[in-house]
Amino acid sequence: MGLVALASKLELGGERSDDLLAATAKSLTDAGIDLVVGKLIVENAADALQVCDQLKNSGITSLAIVDVTWQSDSLKYLFAQQLGLPTLYWATPYADTFSMACVQHFTSVLKIQNIPFQYVYGLPTDQAAIDKAVLVAKAGRVIDTLANARVALVGPRNYWRIAGAMDMVNEEWQFSKKFGSTIIHVEMEEITDFAGTVSDDEARSVLQDLASRTGKVNASDETLLYSAKVYLGTKALVAKYNLDVVVGECFPRYSGLLNLAASWLGDEGLVVETEGDIGGAVVQHILNTAASGDEVAVATILAETGSYDDENDHFNFAHEGSTATAYAEDVSQVRVEQMGDATQVCFIVKPLEKATVCSLVGADGDYKMLVANASTLEASQEEWEAAGTRLFAKLRFTEKPSKVMDTMVREGIGHHWLIKEGDYAELIQIVCDYLQVSTLRIR
Repeated sequence: MGLVALASKLELGGERSDDLLAATAKSLTDAGIDLVVGKLIVENAADALQVCDQLKNSGITSLAIVDVTWQSDSLKYLFAQQLGLPTLYWATPYADTFSMACVQHFTSVLKIQNIPFQYVYGLPTDQAAIDKAVLVAKAGRVIDTLANARVALVGPRNYWRIAGAMDMVNEEWQFSKKFGSTIIHVEMEEITDFAGTVSDDEARSVLQDLASRTGKVNASDETLLYSAKVYLGTKALVAKYNLDVVVGECFPRYSGLLNLAASWLGDEGLVVETEGDIGGAVVQHILNTAASGDEVAVATILAETGSYDDENDHFNFAHEGSTATAYAEDVSQVRVEQMGDATQVCFIVKPLEKATVCSLVGADGDYKMLVANASTLEASQEEWEAAGTRLFAKLRFTEKPSKVMDTMVREGIGHHWLIKEGDYAELIQIVCDYLQVSTLRIR
């Protein structure tokens, strides 16, 4: 995060500039933010441009601007125009400086220009202000990571036309413009052809290395060996294109092909989405980036709506199974089952006191994100069997399940739910604010 202070020698309070900047820098650094401090107190356009040049070359992904005194629009415009980063505007509680009025004025301008922002009010030691700055810094990192993400769409190209001579559909362009991520078209044969070059001995060696996060295998030896080869083929694809996310073709031709590889790679921090859901995969990438550095599972759970129980206040979520086994209570409870010629990874999601649930829908460049707080509950063997002994999670929101489902249906939220250990709802809300993605909050 970059940090700059703006002040005018013509206004009262300008003498506080150096102290306020130093105190704010200390508070933000102590809070764990990797900070780059502007080399000048910005008093005029020349100062602003020098600091912009400094920050442009520093690798920052967000910005905090402290209004020490009143300043004209034109100075903060330079930072917005030159840097274009998620920005926090910090007003200080000194009536003689009109700092709050300055922030209020400029945010009204930003509203007119449809430019997203966050603001705080308080001294450099104000904990609420510091916490918001931390969230903005994390949001900046998430957005930057998202903008540079390479997403492989593994499956058939769109060689059909309706009204326009494009090999890609309009939605791919719209999604890329909104989120910044680049979609790369590849074929499933790039994975399967590589898998065909892997020897059985090499695959067995991989299975030995992955035994600690595989669980009990009820699939055939041939299927398990091929899953190990697909795992290596997927890693080769990632290395070839320097990918951040893999979105695989699934039903009907490749059902389950990537499930076990996705589980293994999820534990390694890579998103492999197994059902052609680019939006869902990118949300997983967002959640994983949001949690980076925290002591939580590195992966995100992919689940689908199953049933709900209003009397006992929980949803039953299930999926054929491609989630990292870190979400099982113990790897001994994981079952790798045969599914046609492929596999599914089956277990009960362990109890999570705090979880964040997201889902993305939209079209024509207009997107909506479900952002919800929840927890997962302990489930019995009988409940697991009733759900088909697949991936299974009991999820509880603060609102009754029927009310949550009524809201989902009314708002058009899809059936893919992405569940992440930990509370990242406020951070995801800020990311969506900066990306201008509307949100549906369920707390």
